[in-house]
Amino acid sequence: MVKALNSSRNILAGTDSANVLPTSAISAPDPATKLFSGVEELEVIGARLRQLRESKGLSMKRLAGLSGVSVPALQRIEVGTSSTGLATALALCHGLDEPLEHLVGLPRRESRAQAFSHIALPACPSNTVDLTGALAAAHLQSRVVFIRVGASEMIASDVAVGALFAFVLKGTLRVMFADGESLTLHSGDSLHLCMPDGVEVKNLGLSDVELLCCVDTREREMLREGLSPDASDRPDNTPVGQRIKTLRTSRKTSLSELAARSGVSASTISKIENSQARPSLVQAIRLAEALEANLAFLAGGYRHRPQKRCTVRAGDRNSMPYPEFGFALEDLNGSFYANVLEARLGVLNPGAHSGQEHMVHAGDELCFVMEGAMRFRFDTESGVKTVDLSARECLQFKSTMPHSWVNTHGGPTTVLWVFSDGLSF
Repeated sequence: MVKALNSSRNILAGTDSANVLPTSAISAPDPATKLFSGVEELEVIGARLRQLRESKGLSMKRLAGLSGVSVPALQRIEVGTSSTGLATALALCHGLDEPLEHLVGLPRRESRAQAFSHIALPACPSNTVDLTGALAAAHLQSRVVFIRVGASEMIASDVAVGALFAFVLKGTLRVMFADGESLTLHSGDSLHLCMPDGVEVKNLGLSDVELLCCVDTREREMLREGLSPDASDRPDNTPVGQRIKTLRTSRKTSLSELAARSGVSASTISKIENSQARPSLVQAIRLAEALEANLAFLAGGYRHRPQKRCTVRAGDRNSMPYPEFGFALEDLNGSFYANVLEARLGVLNPGAHSGQEHMVHAGDELCFVMEGAMRFRFDTESGVKTVDLSARECLQFKSTMPHSWVNTHGGPTTVLWVFSDGLSF
C-alpha cells in the first residue's frame, strides 16, 4: 500500500508532538526553574497574563481547561502572589496561543512562522498539496490529496491520538478501515473518525480524486472517555434563547456575570433569553464561549450521541440558515464529537457577510473556497490586513485573530470551513 503525504507519504508529516500537553492539571506553579520571583516581576507577569486572557475573551475556567493550570493557580499568578515556573508559563502560552515572549515581555525574535497560510491548488497538482504551510503553532495539519485512477493511498496510518476529517472535493473512492469495514464516498461526502484508525482509500472512478484532509493530533479527554457529558440521543428543538437561559442558570451564572464574560450587555441577553431578539453571529459566538458551550449545538436545534466514526452524505446535511447575514451553513459533523474538527459547508448569497463585529474564537480555522470569491479582513498588531480568495483557494489562520469576511462574488459562493476547536458558527 502506498503511503501519502510526507517523505514516506503520510498525512501527518511535520506534526509537532511537543504541542501536546499532559492531561493532568498543573495545580500550582512548579518549584523548579523559576522564571519570575521578585514582587514587581510577579505583578507585571500577572497583569500581562490577565491582559492576554481578557483580550481573547477567555474566562479563568476556560483558560484552565486549555492550559491545564488550575483556576486557583491562575488567580494567584494574576494577582501577583505566586511565582511562575517554566512549565507553568509554557502551559499558559499554549492555552493562550501566544509565544513565551508575549507573556514575559521579552523582545520579539524574528520568526519564519506565518500568521496565515494562503494556498491556491495548482492546475496540474502532484499527489499532495500542503495547506498548512508555515502557520505558527498550527493545531490543524491540512492537505489536499490527489489520487490517480485505480490508485490507493494510506491516510494517517501512524497517528496514535486525535481525529481526522476528510471531504471529497471530486470523484468516488472506497474507504477501507483497519477493522475490516469499508464504505464508498462520492463528491460532497465527508468523514470524521477518531485515531488510531488509519484508513486506506482507493479511487473507484474514471478520473482523479481530490480529497481534503484535516488532522488534529492533540490528545482530547472526550475522545478517550467516549460520550460527552451532555450528549443525548434525541433532537433538541428548544429555542436558542431558552437554551442560553438554561445553560446560564445551570452554571449558576447571573445575567451581569454572563454579560461581563461575553461582552454582550445584560439587557440584550435578557431579550435573547425571552425570545424578544435574536443574537447576532458575533454575540452568539461570545455567549457560547462564555458558557463553554458548542455554538452549533447551542443554536442549531439538534444534538446527537457522539460516534467515533461518522459519515455525512451530501444529500443528508442539516442546514442552519442565517438570513440576516445572507447565508446558510450545512453541518458536516453529524454525530461526531462537538468541538473537534467541526466542519461546515457555507452557501453565501451575493453580499453575504459575517456581521459588523469581528469574530474571535479558539483554535485554527481553515476556509476552502469551492466556488465564487470572498474577502477576509483581519485586525493584526501591524494593522488591518485583507486576504482575497477565489475558487480553489484555501486560507488557514489562528482564529484568535479578530476577523470577518464578505462574499465578493457577483453570485453565490460555496465554501468549506473546518474549525479545530469548535465554537464555529
